[in-house]
Amino acid sequence: MSKEEAAKVAELGEKPGWKTTEFWLTILAYLIGAFMSSGALADDSQVLQYFGMAQMILAKLGYDHARKGVKASASHAKAVLMSLGAPAIVAAPVDPTLGSQPE
Repeated sequence: MSKEEAAKVAELGEKPGWKTTEFWLTILAYLIGAFMSSGALADDSQVLQYFGMAQMILAKLGYDHARKGVKASASHAKAVLMSLGAPAIVAAPVDPTLGSQPE
């Protein structure tokens, strides 16, 4: 892995979860699952309600798995950068309005 590749991967890991595509797709899956679970489609269909609940649970597990993979890759990239002697690249930028590093 080159320095440039490692820097890009490290930056992706620093991105807040709510700014990711995975987060927004999970929210969409939650909304669809909640709609299905609410009984709005068919009041007497328990199968549809259970399917909606299962969909929300699976969406949560999928999001957790995806973020864990991104964070692991970013952690590995940071280790590569540090071993190459480039620790300044992985430091998160400081937001002057907050006075601390962003989460």
